[in-house]
Amino acid sequence: MEISYEEFTQYCPAGEVPDTVIFESLSAHIQEWQDMARRLATPAIYDRLDSLDSEPITEDYDRLTALRRYLVGMVCCLAFEDALPQLDLVLTSTGFGVVSNQNLAPASAERVKALRTRLHNQGWAYFEEALDQLRYLGVPLASDLCASAFRSLFWRAAHLHVFGIQNPTHDNLLEKNPEILEEQPFLIRFLSQEQFDAFLKSEATATTTPIQGMAIQMCRVYFATEGKLAKDAQKLSILNFMEQHPEEFKEYMDSSTYKANHFQRYENKKDDPCFFFG
Repeated sequence: MEISYEEFTQYCPAGEVPDTVIFESLSAHIQEWQDMARRLATPAIYDRLDSLDSEPITEDYDRLTALRRYLVGMVCCLAFEDALPQLDLVLTSTGFGVVSNQNLAPASAERVKALRTRLHNQGWAYFEEALDQLRYLGVPLASDLCASAFRSLFWRAAHLHVFGIQNPTHDNLLEKNPEILEEQPFLIRFLSQEQFDAFLKSEATATTTPIQGMAIQMCRVYFATEGKLAKDAQKLSILNFMEQHPEEFKEYMDSSTYKANHFQRYENKKDDPCFFFG
């Protein structure tokens, strides 16, 4: 996937200068992130992204076009972020830029840090958008890197809204992941491993139905719920919802967990032919 100077400056305006010297200086960093993008999308899909206009139009054309746009944005932002410590940032009439000119004042450390933060967050936001497109192309089934994003029901930063996090970023997601993975077995215990695996697969392949999506969102709320009584109430809400739509949750309905959830202890009654004296 070739990235032009025009594309780079579209995603990274701070790198726009009269010539392409800055863009060319990023080549090693760009290559590193291109290699990551290729592993994420799989070589079979990634290597097609520059020849889409010469291929017959298929139902995947719009998704592949969007995928290329997000991958280019990811590569440009994260490569520029990596390169910033080696570049000369200066103040310009439009804010700041990257040039070598003694007549311009150096950008402050605060402004450089703000730029790096913005590039970092934007780059990983593009990553999540690319991940979303890849779901519809079946890539998580073929790419280990892509599949690794679907180890839990929280695969994009926006899912963290249930924790009350305002404007969550991908870094917030990485920070929250250990806590989520630690809590996950408690959800699986009453949901069943089979149903949980089905949820992960449907999310990774973009085949989640609206009803299943509601249950998955209820599960996300379970992670954010505090206190045993509140968690037990949310657990019952999830189970009752799934049992109201058995055709949507066959894995749970056919599981030993479902049978265990509905197991009734034997009551020793006098009118029962199996009554035990004691």
